[in-house]
Amino acid sequence: MIQSPITLKIEKLVYKGLGIARWEKWTVFVPNVYPGDEIEAEVIQKKRRHVMAKCTKVITSSPLRETASCPHYPDCGGCQMLDVNYENQLKLKRDIISDCFTRDHADLIPNILPVIPSPQHTYYRNKMDFAFGSLDGKLILGLKRRGQFDQVIPITDCMLLDPESNLINAWIVAKFRALNLSAWDPNSHTGLLRHLIVRQSKHKKQWMINLVCSAKHPELAETFAEALINEFPSICSVYLSINSTVSDTSFSEQVTHLAGEHHLKEQLGPFEFSISPYAFFQTNSKGAEVLYDLTRQAANVQASDTVMDLYCGTGTIGMYLAPHCKSVIGIEENPAAIQDAHKNATHNKIFNIEFIEGRVKNILKFNTFTPDVVVVDPPRSGMVPKALSRIIALNAPKLVVVSCNPNTLARDLIELRQAGYSPTLIQPVDMFPNTYHVECVVGLEKKIN
Repeated sequence: MIQSPITLKIEKLVYKGLGIARWEKWTVFVPNVYPGDEIEAEVIQKKRRHVMAKCTKVITSSPLRETASCPHYPDCGGCQMLDVNYENQLKLKRDIISDCFTRDHADLIPNILPVIPSPQHTYYRNKMDFAFGSLDGKLILGLKRRGQFDQVIPITDCMLLDPESNLINAWIVAKFRALNLSAWDPNSHTGLLRHLIVRQSKHKKQWMINLVCSAKHPELAETFAEALINEFPSICSVYLSINSTVSDTSFSEQVTHLAGEHHLKEQLGPFEFSISPYAFFQTNSKGAEVLYDLTRQAANVQASDTVMDLYCGTGTIGMYLAPHCKSVIGIEENPAAIQDAHKNATHNKIFNIEFIEGRVKNILKFNTFTPDVVVVDPPRSGMVPKALSRIIALNAPKLVVVSCNPNTLARDLIELRQAGYSPTLIQPVDMFPNTYHVECVVGLEKKIN
């Protein structure tokens, strides 16, 4: 039995930003550490071949550590690498991808290119989900404490979203304190105010505010939106969502438009996109332009090509490809995203693209397609086995995978390579500075026997 505390030397970072160390016969995983740290750690979970531990003391600090510029770091869970120089963050992210590839794709590791940096590494996000809470009996708004689902850190100067969001948040908190409104308690499942979802159009410098409550409240429905827009003319859209379930999520199917426009407008490259409150849209707008330009290059579409854009969201990737090919077919299961996709295509005068609502695995099962290029941008969990097998069955000559999870990417590449697809490009792109997350574009071509 392992006795705590133990002394560890952190060797490297692996998936989820965990530090890895060796202790006797065990591999030890530790969050919130860096390569080169010598730490004292407490074992919190023991498995047969590895243990999870938490750092209780840094004995010798990694040379990568610097002083974080944010006053809320490291208590806040919004960032995990803010105390590391940005160039070193990019190197750590490439190392994380390489580690995910070690077991099954060691031959590809030399082909993993350096991570393309984000155009901005602070104030880069276009969307944040803030949580309401209570501190010393007072209403607060912020982000969850790192590793804690039921503790909120009040945020006054977030460096992820445009600085104006701090002013908006402060005004809303003051307004709700004056109304004596309560925060949702995730333990007792009581209280009114749950989340504040803040979206910004980086191009137009406009905001969409979506207030998530546990129940309707007349004051919020009648006067909140008008007062908010009067105070901040840059706010163009306000929604109220009701989540009465015990689930600690900001998502709701009960959405009411309170004031302003129904959609937020964002510009990516030459295209303008309409975004509804819960539709997926890349959270780094300027980084998304880099990502989609790279995806287009990896797809290398020709004028005669039919392209499939799977997990297409609001149609962003498909629209980027449409001017360069014969036709595009997008598939997405989120109804709101599909509605936005249709509007986006019409608004941008793109008429060689169609969208199908449904799960990828089901649409591919009950329909016949003969694409020349398939682009797949799956959720963080990767492709479900049936979807992956049916994508392979399309037998497209070219395939591009856009993945935000190097672990599931490495898993899915096993089947793709066994099916005859050979990677021609492995290009990481940093869409999430100051976190351990990293996007990766992989171009593949079918081997011709």
